[in-house]
Amino acid sequence: MVTLTSAPDAGGIESAGVADARGNLTVLGASPSWQNAGEACSSYLVDVPGTRLMIDCGNGAFAELRKRYDYLSVDAIAITHTHGDHMLDLLPMAYALLYSPRALRGESRRPKLLLPPGATERMRAIFDLIDRAELLDLAYDAVEYDPAEPTHLPGLTLEFAPVPHFVPTHAIGVRTEAGGRLVFGADHRPSQRIIDFAHGADLLMLEATLVEPEGGTRGHITSVEAAEIAVQAQVDRLVLTHMSDELPREQLVAQAQAVHAATSLARPGATYAF
Repeated sequence: MVTLTSAPDAGGIESAGVADARGNLTVLGASPSWQNAGEACSSYLVDVPGTRLMIDCGNGAFAELRKRYDYLSVDAIAITHTHGDHMLDLLPMAYALLYSPRALRGESRRPKLLLPPGATERMRAIFDLIDRAELLDLAYDAVEYDPAEPTHLPGLTLEFAPVPHFVPTHAIGVRTEAGGRLVFGADHRPSQRIIDFAHGADLLMLEATLVEPEGGTRGHITSVEAAEIAVQAQVDRLVLTHMSDELPREQLVAQAQAVHAATSLARPGATYAF
């Protein structure tokens, strides 16, 4: 078991309050591969007593994190895959953890960074593009998760399931000590894997990148396909993410609601209990 100790919030930034063993999920960013106007790419913050977890850290996510929370209060970060819109803000966060005025005053911590199998060297190569490959290991306690084994953090358990995308990608399940379960599907094409993995979840977050299924090898889904997955997985609530603001979002959400009534669109700053 990984044992972590949460750092208290500092700098006048208020922590999310969780009165019991349930979890809260806050949307930091839900844009697709390019940022929606005024928004960030994929990033979500999970709070349970004892642990603050980021799921993904896409471009723009670090600034959104700082609007709401102290970045030194993040205990762990779990990355679904190495596409830029899911991990690029690990770089500015690394600079803050190592070189910000607070870091230079000795206020620092090294959060656990949970990476997909084989991703560590790819991440170092990305950091090496700016000649700072060493930042990954200086700023983070980076480890690769084993999808076959759960990862235990104080107050929660993480589970992982491979899903079919253009690069190795894992859906992430978060189970609280109170028994609540969140599943974040990451990016994927329609698949029985995500249906089986998400079965019975209290809260399911799925991408809804497309208006219509793409041709050839698929890597994404539509809002209606997301709703169909939610119905087959028998989940309580569905939240759609990864949707461009250049699309008719309200219409696409309505189409999904016709299939799965308890469906909504992820909005920056929105919080969901599970």
